[in-house]
Amino acid sequence: MKTLKLFLMLTAVIMCLFVSSCSEDDDDLNVIRPVVIKDNGETSNGTDFEAIDSVNFNLDHIKYRIITDKYLSVYGYDKSKFTGTEKIVSVITYKGKTYTTYLISNEAFKDCKKITELIVPDSVRFIGGGAFYGCTELVSIKVSPTNPYLDSRNNCNAVIDTKKKELMLGCKTTVIPYGVTSIGSSAFMWCEGIVSLDIPSSVTAIGNWAYAYCDGLTTIEIPNSIQTIGSYAFSSCKNVKSITIGENVEEIYGRAFDTNSMPKEIHCKATIPPMCYSGNTFNAWDKVFNMEDYYRSTLYVPKGTRDAYDKSMTFYKTFSDWGGFQNIIEE
Repeated sequence: MKTLKLFLMLTAVIMCLFVSSCSEDDDDLNVIRPVVIKDNGETSNGTDFEAIDSVNFNLDHIKYRIITDKYLSVYGYDKSKFTGTEKIVSVITYKGKTYTTYLISNEAFKDCKKITELIVPDSVRFIGGGAFYGCTELVSIKVSPTNPYLDSRNNCNAVIDTKKKELMLGCKTTVIPYGVTSIGSSAFMWCEGIVSLDIPSSVTAIGNWAYAYCDGLTTIEIPNSIQTIGSYAFSSCKNVKSITIGENVEEIYGRAFDTNSMPKEIHCKATIPPMCYSGNTFNAWDKVFNMEDYYRSTLYVPKGTRDAYDKSMTFYKTFSDWGGFQNIIEE
């Protein structure tokens, strides 16, 4: 009898755990569960619906657009009603046709201060540039585990292009996982909560605008694994006091370090001056650094390389980004 009683108790505990686990899974599935919009405007899950025109509609205060006979894009939100808790739906049946949400468009949720958590459903393949610019309260990013294109591995609080191994979207709590090979365009743009760079050695490229307007940065330290730094990568990070560029950087594109902060020290560890893809002599906006930096900042370079930096030319051979510095010191 005691054995049977013990067996029943253990079974009950296991069942509770199983039910709890299923409940959590169901909660996750709820955010991407298909929604049917009926002819009278009612929805299968009770959320609000509003038709805007023949191809645009609001569902739960998120704006969807029909872009093909199969696909939808999310292109905005109702600023007057959106609470931040609404979730992007992966499959929607509307006017008798079933569509999947394929894209989150450029600047779709720009400056939305209400979003704290983003869950990317399994159907989304692309996230446009600046889709979450200025979402300063965003601290949790998750991708559905059944999404074949994107992932948020190791609970990294980021969106990663699984095939390219590129981090597409991050936030102030993101931990970039080892294995990512590039930081994508605009990935952390306007992310004021970032106070330091923690980039793993697997990353070799930083994309255009990747950390632009990150005002929390006071120092920029580019690790030795980085080879390419894109245009405007750290543009307008207005509180930067020092910049260190790793020894393996080979290419830097226009305005990458135009921080508008006049850093006192710029250290470049590369023994061969990185190629600077800048514009013409008279276009100050195309230089790698802010024009004031060339006169007010000190450039520190490896021993024995001062002449190489002083005489280096840009790709267009019209202005030497490195040689433009008035004060170059070997260290």
